[in-house]
Amino acid sequence: MATSSSEISDLLLLIPFIAGNPGVTVGEIARRFGCSLGEVEERLNRILMCGVPPYLPDNYIGYVRDGDRVTLTLASHMSQPVRLTLEEALGLRLLLQALPPARKGKSPAATLLKKIESALASGAGKNFRKMSRAIALAEPKRFSAGKFDSLRGAVREHREIAVEYYSPSSERLREHTVRPLGLLDHEGDWYLIAQGERGDRIILRVDRIRSARQTGKAFEPPSDFDIADYRVKEMYFPGKKAVPCRVKFSRELAPWVEERFDRRRLRRNRDGTVVLALKAAGPQWLFRFLLKFGGDARLLSPQSLVKDFKKTLRGLIETYSRPQTKIR
Repeated sequence: MATSSSEISDLLLLIPFIAGNPGVTVGEIARRFGCSLGEVEERLNRILMCGVPPYLPDNYIGYVRDGDRVTLTLASHMSQPVRLTLEEALGLRLLLQALPPARKGKSPAATLLKKIESALASGAGKNFRKMSRAIALAEPKRFSAGKFDSLRGAVREHREIAVEYYSPSSERLREHTVRPLGLLDHEGDWYLIAQGERGDRIILRVDRIRSARQTGKAFEPPSDFDIADYRVKEMYFPGKKAVPCRVKFSRELAPWVEERFDRRRLRRNRDGTVVLALKAAGPQWLFRFLLKFGGDARLLSPQSLVKDFKKTLRGLIETYSRPQTKIR
């Protein structure tokens, strides 16, 4: 049975409410969320469907009924503390900075900031506090609503568009003429699924699109297109020339890696570390990916890229070891 975005939003509110109020009655839940008793029962049944691979009994959220009272039973993976990378924590820090200031009392953002810091991998707290002080938010919106609306209109009306797109692999801004097929939200980022000039399917991250304009041409969407085919765990589709690589992650970061990536591409070692098999579209993408994790990630293969990565690291160390010029 399909679940709508509104139902998911309801569950995201309902689950923490019941977890924070063990023994709450069905009537209290109905009053709290402004719904009927029957709707509460439907949402409670939905909770029983919330789980993660490999979908064993302890991978699901459940609840216990004592008459009219409900107590939540969390899945086994929820008993472990969440671990954030430094980049993830700083991203959340930026979002909190975009929130309006509290009118009275302590800002909720301050409380959330402490929770984010506590969820960091071991030893990253000092760097997080240091980098947080240096953050200056230039623009609170990740992309303009007008641009998003124009993309959505082009999808709905089947209109070809020309987009200026920043490619992180080439570090260049290029123009592409595409036929937009659908928009997809994946873990907080929006993606445009489109058909390229050669008929190939391409995926563009919306916040990397600088501009979009219609070419005046209409098109007929492919009959085999289904947006559900792109609702995958990892929004990454390497090309035919991608290079197979292996990356080893530290024991502290292993739980995050196992949650983020397909387990079929992971191998857990006896010492708690985990090895990820992936395909890199190019050295630039791979090296940026590795630098996110600092000393918690190590490139194992191929040896040609290991050699190039060590050279890149030596260059970075040399650059950041130079005396810094003071800004006046």
